[in-house]
Amino acid sequence: NDDTEICKKEIEIGTQVSEIIDNFNIDKASIFATLINNELCPLDSKIKYNSTIKPILSNTKEGASVYRRSLCLLLAAAAHNIFPNTRLLVGHSLGHGYYYTLDNGKPIEDKQITALGREMSALVKKDIPIIYNGIDIAKFSKHSKNKTNEKFCLISIGRLTEQKNQKLLLESLKIIQKTRNILLDIYGEGEKREELQKIINDNSLNCTLRGVDPSISERISEYDAFVLTSTYEGMPMTIIEALSSGVPVVSTKVGGVPDMISNDNGYLTTFDPNDIAEKIIFLIDNPSNVKTIGDYNKMYAEKFSSQRMGNGYYELYKLISE
Repeated sequence: NDDTEICKKEIEIGTQVSEIIDNFNIDKASIFATLINNELCPLDSKIKYNSTIKPILSNTKEGASVYRRSLCLLLAAAAHNIFPNTRLLVGHSLGHGYYYTLDNGKPIEDKQITALGREMSALVKKDIPIIYNGIDIAKFSKHSKNKTNEKFCLISIGRLTEQKNQKLLLESLKIIQKTRNILLDIYGEGEKREELQKIINDNSLNCTLRGVDPSISERISEYDAFVLTSTYEGMPMTIIEALSSGVPVVSTKVGGVPDMISNDNGYLTTFDPNDIAEKIIFLIDNPSNVKTIGDYNKMYAEKFSSQRMGNGYYELYKLISE
């Protein structure tokens, strides 16, 4: 806001953000996270080079979002410990929160809610770090864009199921196709294939169901954008693959996706096909944005590298063994 104070300070390499904040007149209890060079990071992050640091305060929209997502991850970890054979499903946002269900179809009892609360408190006291899923970034980033089609080409990867919700994506394609030259390829197989193919045929959509392609890692970079319209997710590996391939991502705001996608590397949407269409049309009409976001994503994807994940587990094991 207009009261933002900009300060410059010389520090040693390796200094934690929390130590830097101690030097300023800021209540540390009101800070949930920090932006380091516009990347969301925890307060125990260490500064490795010249950086711009912005605290994320609890009384801001960004702070509330970090708090909700943190509780979401904490609840997922607690549910895994309490119900090891049952998955916690995180649905779309309901006002200022999320919608949670268990995949066993049974309602949660009061005593189970109490147990979850206790387990969440226990996990907070352990202060266990979050380790993101990781992939072999080089497998995807080594492929340069070799586009031969003049149309704006979309790619979506996932099982053809109710959860992945490709029907919503086709509804959006109907809207886009009325005014823009676009092509959609959907990779994956599942029980919804016939239903999806009928929608494609009945509406003469420029969409092809490509099935399973073992060489998909070589193909993602050929597309202009990656789209995911799932009803719920954890932390989709396909999004990490798209980021590594240097492709902008458009996804519904579910599960851990908001921790991966921001305005810097793509767009989050609601379940309104018009909203999804609007975000994709913006990319179609602004090709320079597609390139800028794509270049940024190749660098940003390092956050989800298998090496970084391995280092995270190594540090965790050291922490546990101390």
